[in-house]
Amino acid sequence: MDPELRLRVEDEIHRFMVEHDVPGLAVSVVSGATRDTGHERWILGRADAASGRPLDSTTRFRLGSISKTLTAIGLARYVGTGAIDWDDAVRTLVPDVRIVADPTWKEILLGHLLTHTSGIGELSSPAALRHPLWAMGVVRPGMRVPGLDELCRVGFRCDAPPETKWAYSNPGYSLLGLVLARTAGEDFTTFVSREVATPVGMEGHAWFVEDVPPELRAAGHSVHGGRVRALRPYDIVATPAGGLLGSLEDLESLTRLVLGGGAVETGRLVDPDVWADMVRPQFRTHPAMAASGLGLWLDTVAGHTVIGHGGTVLGHSAQFSALPDVGMGVCVLANRTFLPTASFGAGHLAARIVRILLGVTQPEARLGDPTCVDEDTAALV
Repeated sequence: MDPELRLRVEDEIHRFMVEHDVPGLAVSVVSGATRDTGHERWILGRADAASGRPLDSTTRFRLGSISKTLTAIGLARYVGTGAIDWDDAVRTLVPDVRIVADPTWKEILLGHLLTHTSGIGELSSPAALRHPLWAMGVVRPGMRVPGLDELCRVGFRCDAPPETKWAYSNPGYSLLGLVLARTAGEDFTTFVSREVATPVGMEGHAWFVEDVPPELRAAGHSVHGGRVRALRPYDIVATPAGGLLGSLEDLESLTRLVLGGGAVETGRLVDPDVWADMVRPQFRTHPAMAASGLGLWLDTVAGHTVIGHGGTVLGHSAQFSALPDVGMGVCVLANRTFLPTASFGAGHLAARIVRILLGVTQPEARLGDPTCVDEDTAALV
């Protein structure tokens, strides 16, 4: 990287860390789709503010909704073989799962769940309010994480016909995880680890916090009035939607997959036509917003396509953003809570670094994160 450009990126990272009282920050600018093409890393602060334990590029953070990208890639592997199709009706793939909807509405397809346009909102059904594990969303280490069959047994309620309303839906991705597990004939995490994460090169990934030694974890933190407090570890109940843990090196590997157009150093992971579907704008909530692909978000900055996904959960924020036409990508991990969405945390810093890399000087004119948009403004593209 050009020394002046590197200095500008470094200044932006330090400014962000001070402005937001971030205990620990791991940032990378990736060049090229293979490991030997290089990267620049900035590892700042602490993995645990209380103990002072330092960060490094292998420290595991919670990656939140970046889990959705791996879920989508897992499905893409089967779409490439013809075993399933993006336009398959969900009811035909998991006929025992109860989906409550007006019988005159069109069927919910896999593509609807992937783009959050199925009509299933954040609460899967009124019964979910009485389901403590679902409603809470997290469990402590040592507690049993319910399986996807158990989670989906509560059923799903559609608030609107498919393609008429955009509503971010973690339950929808849990349902996709069940579809994937049923198609594979094995546990969701087992399949995605073997067929997606490992081939991608995400060697440090995990789905449950107890699978990562304490000395290799970044503690989550909350910050109130300048006071930093470490949070107790936990697991995400909706594993396909937000359960993934990983390091900066893991996020770099995922970014390289996107830069490689669905291919890794050992070969093609996703069929080219299927990958083209994943990175084609499927739905946009507003002309000024990023568009939804299939398990990925698509934006345009200074005429360049930006493909990625973010994740915000309690105590952690993550983002990867790839620029395929310039062969570069940005990865950001932070171990503090940013609410309400990733665009206020790692996603915000990643967007600023992308603009520096592209030589964009004017302020960013955005409406905010898609999860904050009035759903009535949504339109298919």
